[in-house]
Amino acid sequence: MTAHPFATVDVTAAEVAAGSLSDDRLHFVVSSLRDHGAAIINDAVDPDHVDALYEAMTEELHLAAEKPPALDTRGHVQHNPPLHAEHLYPDVFANPIALQVTRALLGPSVQLSVYTGNTMLGGTTDAQPLHWDDYQLWGSALQAPAAAPHSTTVNLALVDVEVENGAIELWPGTHFDARSGDRLADGRLVPDEWAEARRREVPPVRVPLGKGGLLLRDGRVWHRGTTNTTDRARPMVAMVYFAWWYRPLAIDFYPDAEPVLRASGLSVAARYRAEFDHHEWPPNFKLVPAPID
Repeated sequence: MTAHPFATVDVTAAEVAAGSLSDDRLHFVVSSLRDHGAAIINDAVDPDHVDALYEAMTEELHLAAEKPPALDTRGHVQHNPPLHAEHLYPDVFANPIALQVTRALLGPSVQLSVYTGNTMLGGTTDAQPLHWDDYQLWGSALQAPAAAPHSTTVNLALVDVEVENGAIELWPGTHFDARSGDRLADGRLVPDEWAEARRREVPPVRVPLGKGGLLLRDGRVWHRGTTNTTDRARPMVAMVYFAWWYRPLAIDFYPDAEPVLRASGLSVAARYRAEFDHHEWPPNFKLVPAPID
């Protein structure tokens, strides 16, 4: 499989302290998202927070594994991170540099609308079906090229992710394919004939990610979870940010999370409940509208 075309930035200590990239490095990352559909930011998250989330999710893995697998694919556990204040880290769910990039792409007002994750169990031999997370805003018959982006997904690697233990497969440039807007009633799976044709034009790539690395991707990019030939689980956390005008669904958090989320300054599509199963799928949100701020 070919090398990926996505921009990769190793964040400096000064940039972490400032909470921002320089203008030229920001342009480099945003251009990669616009042109190819993804970019990578390294060293922007406190390693202690990465380790704490790894430990917390590992402790709960047996509970999450009892639920139906993601996309009905054996070994792919939809594994939400803990939703109490103790494990809500602002440099994870509201990472300043990831948000700087997201706001440059989507506009100044964005909202956290999904907070979830995926753990690929060791020995996983089945890849997920190829899919997109977000549809185009409207169908291909109404416009060309594709609509502007309206969401960004940020994946945080809690361990080193290589091809051997489950590097995600991305299809560069597929966020420009407007046909998903014609398939709202047909699910999120990419038709085989689309994939075969696209592979001949631009083949997919698998994207390694170092521990603590952030993979930013346009929600419309075709992708899938792959395989894990090692005996160790590969957990990741995912945050999805939407433009302010895109009405989200509500994410459930425990009540003690409210002051942490509010103190971050990020708009979060949150509701607070004392009791719920945060391993449920769909990922820790109920199918109800989010509250309007």
